[in-house]
Amino acid sequence: MQYITVNNQAIEYDFNAAEDAFLAKLEALLVDDSVSPDQMGAVFYGVENPALDPHALPGRAVITKASLRDPLFLIGIDCLSRKDIRLGRIDLAQAHAAYTVDVPTAAEQLGVSPQAVRAGIDSFKYDALFAKGQWWMRPEAVASLRLSRVGGRLKRVTDPS
Repeated sequence: MQYITVNNQAIEYDFNAAEDAFLAKLEALLVDDSVSPDQMGAVFYGVENPALDPHALPGRAVITKASLRDPLFLIGIDCLSRKDIRLGRIDLAQAHAAYTVDVPTAAEQLGVSPQAVRAGIDSFKYDALFAKGQWWMRPEAVASLRLSRVGGRLKRVTDPS
């Protein structure tokens, strides 16, 4: 199946019964206006989320590297954003307006190919928006990327200066 995020990024998934049930629960919480974003977040980050590791800490679920690549985790993060949008805590048009750097410009600034930037977008490593027929990034997101000395890969740095 396919899920489209608020940034128009497609997530392909094929969930098992437990993952389907958890996604259905998140979707129900999303449309229930009596549920706050914090309450929804508590469910998402709780031990019943199959995308998290419930065994690392007793009584707690932990986000792992595998979680960050898990379609259920990615969809869940998007659902949390949709909850904030639904309740007016995020203005989607204003948020989208911040995406002003196209892929060729980002690639030029980073000294890599546009394909390398698109690969980072496709793997959900880089925050991007698909609009007007192309991908866009926020200037501060591009500035936060630097080439790693290991393998020439881009990585996020805390101080872009």
